[in-house]
Amino acid sequence: MKNHFKLIFIILLLNTVLYSKANFVIHNKKVINAQSILITVKDKDISKIKLSLNKFNLDFLKNPFKKDSYYAVLPITYYEKIKNQKIIISYYKNNKKIFTSLKINIKEGNYKKELIKVGMSRYMD
Repeated sequence: MKNHFKLIFIILLLNTVLYSKANFVIHNKKVINAQSILITVKDKDISKIKLSLNKFNLDFLKNPFKKDSYYAVLPITYYEKIKNQKIIISYYKNNKKIFTSLKINIKEGNYKKELIKVGMSRYMD
Protein backbone atom coordinates (compact mmCIF):
# COMPACT_ATOMS: atom_id res chain seq x y z
CA MET A 1 0.00 0.00 0.00
CA LYS A 2 2.85 2.39 0.88
CA ASN A 3 4.47 1.71 -2.49
CA HIS A 4 1.28 2.83 -4.27
CA PHE A 5 1.31 6.15 -2.44
CA LYS A 6 4.99 6.65 -3.28
CA LEU A 7 4.33 5.88 -6.94
CA ILE A 8 1.35 8.27 -7.09
CA PHE A 9 3.39 10.98 -5.35
CA ILE A 10 6.29 10.58 -7.79
CA ILE A 11 3.96 10.68 -10.80
CA LEU A 12 2.25 13.83 -9.53
CA LEU A 13 5.59 15.47 -8.77
CA LEU A 14 6.99 14.65 -12.22
CA ASN A 15 3.81 15.87 -13.89
CA THR A 16 4.04 19.16 -11.99
CA VAL A 17 7.70 19.66 -12.86
CA LEU A 18 7.44 18.64 -16.51
CA TYR A 19 4.20 20.37 -17.45
CA SER A 20 4.01 23.37 -15.15
CA LYS A 21 3.37 26.65 -16.88
CA ALA A 22 6.00 29.36 -16.96
CA ASN A 23 5.41 32.37 -14.74
CA PHE A 24 4.99 35.44 -16.95
CA VAL A 25 5.09 38.83 -15.23
CA ILE A 26 3.48 42.01 -16.57
CA HIS A 27 5.21 44.97 -14.96
CA ASN A 28 2.21 47.25 -15.45
CA LYS A 29 -1.23 45.70 -16.03
CA LYS A 30 -2.86 49.13 -16.40
CA VAL A 31 -1.38 50.93 -19.37
CA ILE A 32 -2.23 54.19 -21.09
CA ASN A 33 -2.59 54.10 -24.87
CA ALA A 34 0.60 55.16 -26.71
CA GLN A 35 2.72 53.58 -23.95
CA SER A 36 4.55 50.22 -23.70
CA ILE A 37 4.31 47.18 -21.44
CA LEU A 38 7.26 45.11 -20.22
CA ILE A 39 6.58 41.37 -19.91
CA THR A 40 9.22 39.05 -18.44
CA VAL A 41 9.59 35.34 -17.74
CA LYS A 42 12.32 33.30 -16.08
CA ASP A 43 12.40 29.60 -16.89
CA LYS A 44 15.26 27.40 -18.05
CA ASP A 45 13.21 24.93 -20.08
CA ILE A 46 11.26 27.19 -22.44
CA SER A 47 11.89 28.33 -25.99
CA LYS A 48 10.25 30.04 -28.98
CA ILE A 49 8.26 32.44 -26.80
CA LYS A 50 5.82 34.63 -28.73
CA LEU A 51 2.97 36.94 -27.83
CA SER A 52 -0.02 38.25 -29.69
CA LEU A 53 -2.32 41.21 -29.01
CA ASN A 54 -5.11 41.44 -31.57
CA LYS A 55 -3.21 41.16 -34.89
CA PHE A 56 0.18 42.27 -33.51
CA ASN A 57 2.76 39.48 -32.96
CA LEU A 58 6.04 39.80 -31.10
CA ASP A 59 8.89 37.45 -30.16
CA PHE A 60 10.44 37.47 -26.70
CA LEU A 61 14.15 38.27 -26.49
CA LYS A 62 16.75 36.65 -24.26
CA ASN A 63 17.78 38.91 -21.40
CA PRO A 64 21.59 39.22 -21.67
CA PHE A 65 21.94 40.18 -18.00
CA LYS A 66 19.89 37.39 -16.37
CA LYS A 67 20.30 33.67 -16.92
CA ASP A 68 17.25 31.82 -18.33
CA SER A 69 15.30 35.08 -18.51
CA TYR A 70 13.34 36.53 -21.44
CA TYR A 71 11.50 39.78 -22.06
CA ALA A 72 9.20 41.53 -24.51
CA VAL A 73 8.33 45.20 -24.76
CA LEU A 74 4.81 45.44 -26.17
CA PRO A 75 3.91 48.84 -27.64
CA ILE A 76 0.30 49.93 -27.24
CA THR A 77 -0.74 52.25 -30.05
CA TYR A 78 -2.55 55.53 -29.56
CA TYR A 79 -5.48 54.06 -31.50
CA GLU A 80 -5.76 50.84 -29.44
CA LYS A 81 -9.27 50.19 -28.09
CA ILE A 82 -9.77 51.50 -24.56
CA LYS A 83 -10.83 48.35 -22.70
CA ASN A 84 -9.58 45.19 -21.04
CA GLN A 85 -7.50 43.17 -23.51
CA LYS A 86 -6.02 39.69 -23.49
CA ILE A 87 -2.43 38.98 -24.51
CA ILE A 88 -1.97 35.43 -25.85
CA ILE A 89 1.45 33.88 -25.21
CA SER A 90 2.76 30.69 -26.78
CA TYR A 91 5.97 28.85 -26.00
CA TYR A 92 7.58 25.41 -26.01
CA LYS A 93 8.42 23.61 -22.80
CA ASN A 94 9.88 20.11 -22.92
CA ASN A 95 8.98 19.88 -26.64
CA LYS A 96 5.32 20.63 -25.90
CA LYS A 97 3.61 23.79 -27.19
CA ILE A 98 1.80 25.65 -24.42
CA PHE A 99 -0.57 28.61 -24.62
CA THR A 100 -1.42 31.02 -21.84
CA SER A 101 -2.98 34.45 -21.59
CA LEU A 102 -2.49 37.63 -19.58
CA LYS A 103 -5.01 40.39 -19.05
CA ILE A 104 -4.22 44.09 -19.36
CA ASN A 105 -6.34 47.19 -18.94
CA ILE A 106 -5.80 49.88 -21.59
CA LYS A 107 -6.83 53.35 -20.49
CA GLU A 108 -7.12 56.56 -22.46
CA GLY A 109 -4.23 58.95 -21.99
CA ASN A 110 -4.71 62.63 -21.23
CA TYR A 111 -3.09 64.00 -24.37
CA LYS A 112 -3.39 67.57 -25.61
CA LYS A 113 -5.63 68.01 -28.62
CA GLU A 114 -4.60 70.24 -31.46
CA LEU A 115 -6.90 72.08 -33.82
CA ILE A 116 -5.54 73.29 -37.14
CA LYS A 117 -7.43 76.04 -38.94
CA VAL A 118 -6.86 76.38 -42.64
CA GLY A 119 -7.93 79.54 -44.43
CA MET A 120 -9.59 79.57 -47.82
CA SER A 121 -7.09 79.23 -50.60
CA ARG A 122 -6.94 82.08 -53.05
CA TYR A 123 -6.49 79.51 -55.81
CA MET A 124 -9.86 77.83 -55.17
CA ASP A 125 -12.47 78.54 -57.82
